[in-house]
Amino acid sequence: MSTDVEAARERALRNDAEALATAADRLASAGRFEAAARDWRRAAEMSPDVDRAAALRKKASDARGRGRASRVFKRMLWMLVLSGLVVLLAWMLTPLIHNFLAERSLRSLAEVRDEQVRIDRLRLFAQDQAKPYPWYERVFRGTYVIKAANEANLQADEFERSMRLTSTGPHTESSALRDLEEAYADPRVAWQPVLDRASALLKSGSARERDRAREIQTIVQSQLSKMTPELQWIEAMRKEGRFREALERAAQFRSSFPRAGSLASGLPLAARVEVISEEGKPIPAAEIRVDGAPLSAGDRHFCRRGNAESIVEVAAAGYAPFRHVVPADLDPAEVVVRVSLRVATVWKRAVGSKPPLWTVLHHAPDGVYAHRPDGIYLLRANDGDQIAAFTLPAAADAVLTPLWLEDRGRLLISGDDGQVRNLDGRTLTADHVLLRALAGVHAWMEAPLTYRASKIVRYLVQETRESREAKAARFVVAMDGAQELWSYKGISGRSQTPVLLHHLDRVVVIDDTSAHFIEEDGSSVQILDLLEARVGPPLIVSKPGAKADDRAILMPTVAGIQWIRFGPRSAPMESVADPVLDAAGAALAAVDGDTVALARSDHGLDLVVYRENLSPAGEPPRPGFQRVWHADTGRAFGAPPVVGANVVVTLDDQGRLSTWARDSGALLGRIAHGAPIASAPLVRDGNIILVDSSGGIVAYAIPGR
Repeated sequence: MSTDVEAARERALRNDAEALATAADRLASAGRFEAAARDWRRAAEMSPDVDRAAALRKKASDARGRGRASRVFKRMLWMLVLSGLVVLLAWMLTPLIHNFLAERSLRSLAEVRDEQVRIDRLRLFAQDQAKPYPWYERVFRGTYVIKAANEANLQADEFERSMRLTSTGPHTESSALRDLEEAYADPRVAWQPVLDRASALLKSGSARERDRAREIQTIVQSQLSKMTPELQWIEAMRKEGRFREALERAAQFRSSFPRAGSLASGLPLAARVEVISEEGKPIPAAEIRVDGAPLSAGDRHFCRRGNAESIVEVAAAGYAPFRHVVPADLDPAEVVVRVSLRVATVWKRAVGSKPPLWTVLHHAPDGVYAHRPDGIYLLRANDGDQIAAFTLPAAADAVLTPLWLEDRGRLLISGDDGQVRNLDGRTLTADHVLLRALAGVHAWMEAPLTYRASKIVRYLVQETRESREAKAARFVVAMDGAQELWSYKGISGRSQTPVLLHHLDRVVVIDDTSAHFIEEDGSSVQILDLLEARVGPPLIVSKPGAKADDRAILMPTVAGIQWIRFGPRSAPMESVADPVLDAAGAALAAVDGDTVALARSDHGLDLVVYRENLSPAGEPPRPGFQRVWHADTGRAFGAPPVVGANVVVTLDDQGRLSTWARDSGALLGRIAHGAPIASAPLVRDGNIILVDSSGGIVAYAIPGR
């Protein structure tokens, strides 16, 4: 019996729960989510079925969420509607309220009995009420008419006509008061002179004149007091470098206070600066300061002053700083300051006692060597300070030759007196004299004999005894210590430094026009002519760590760049044809590893790279040169180019240096040194170091880097 009762009770609860759930469904369909959530929650509490109760609780939770979202949406909608109504009311009611307040103020002016004072106040009222509220113009981008301002002007005009009609008898006012009234009434006269005249009349005028002067003084001081905070705010913006804002506020000030006079002379005026390099190339990265305040990046507009000078300072990496004074000028037209930056001179040094006949710069571990006939000077690359120097004794009556060899921190040099010295590369102190020859030595090589590797022989190219006076030919000498083994006198030419090489079991000497293959014992010589006379030293092109046979030897000649390759005794030297080198024609060249810069006679600049194999797959390997980029310089070259780590430097026939990006060939900048340059420059530690005809050594920062 109890079981039946429990079952009946459960059915009743289930039916009641389902009825409530059905009612909640109807409420949810009507959008009454909170009431639906309440009924679903009660139905879940009544339902004996656990799963059904869980489903009803979930529906109740979802309904509560939707109810909250609905409430939030409605509130936001009402807020938007109210905001729109507020904006609409502000747009519609502000002109009405402004006109109402202005009319009330205008009515109060009718209580002023003195007609002249009333006219003055009417004019001042009309000026103050001529424009809408500033916030209204900024927010709504519109305007409205204040009728009371027009009415005030009309009333002032009417009172002035009335005073003129009713005026009888002679004018008894003093000239000082007349001048004050005329200045006060003339809109072209600034307020400050009016104030000065009123102040003067207060000291010397009659009682009536002093009253009138005091009235005018009060009005003018009121106008001036309105200008002061505006002027201070504009000047603060200018000093902070907010130039655009200062110019906009200055324009508003001039419009609002046309009688500011000298007070407006200090307002900022428009100006702009253009920064270019000497060749007219823009320098966008330049940093600009005006009166100490920096311009923002990319902005070239600034404020100048009409009553004082403005100082423009420009700085850019690699260029000398520039300072320009913009004179005071009240002309409102925009002033354009054009700044042409010169490449920065990092340092200048003068070494030696007089300008030398020649100077060659060499890299040093601690800086740069300047090799001259009168000595060798070691300078620090970053500041040019002299670290060490070597000069021949004055009693020697000799000069150095261009001989220069470096080996493990030692320097090998020679004087035209025939003495070959070994110097320490860091201190330039001479350890000892290696050789005392009869005349200057121009080339030096030490090499083991091919078939007696333990025996080291010195080979040198030196001048004959008569060479100083008669310019006689040079000759080759082989020496074992101080003993001469043999000599060969067939070396010709004096314009180029001879070159000594060793190939197989022969000594190779390259003079101005030929290559001489001499047996190690001097018994025979084979002479092979170059294509044309040499115009520079041979260039050894190779990748790091390459074997001697994998190197390319380029010989700059009058006819062009000759690529020579040493071979067997039957054909000891051959000329290798290459389309890239042939296309360059007669060119001045420089090398850095496997990269060659070619300064062509047609004013073009090529950067080429040596490849050990340019053949297509499946064909025998063929080494050659591949062009990386070409640039048209528009200038004839005056010396071989220089290849640095990131730049290529060229020297034109007018003594101007140009720098090119090594990776792309883009022009970085040009340097006009101002004096003839004596030799090829050197690129070291971010500087271009050169020697001019006066013997001075100058370092420039690399433009654009």
